[in-house]
Amino acid sequence: MIEEILLYVIGFVIFVILQALFINGWHESFAGGCTQDLTKGKICSGNIFYKISPSFFEKHRGNVWTLPLWGCIKCESSVIGGLTYWPIVLWIFGFHGIEILIYIFDVFILVYLNYFFYKRL
Repeated sequence: MIEEILLYVIGFVIFVILQALFINGWHESFAGGCTQDLTKGKICSGNIFYKISPSFFEKHRGNVWTLPLWGCIKCESSVIGGLTYWPIVLWIFGFHGIEILIYIFDVFILVYLNYFFYKRL
């Protein structure tokens, strides 16, 4: 019994670390910005999704609905964390009430880990 619980905890820790790394990669793929140059005008540079439509991302930068999708590394723990948590947990374990409590723990742990990896990496 103790060995099973220990294996689940170790698996959960590895899963949360992988989620945090994925969310940091997701956040970085939307990163970008524009600067104003007097001679060249507006210069935009960024990563893969930002390059698709910099005007869209600049127009919606800081909007409340964009924060959990790509705008805030801590806010992405709820939406992107849920998109990575629920399919895998439902596929492996099925649905039980305890998964909701574990998801709440997962989100709060991801808030810390996302910010930690964002500042360190």
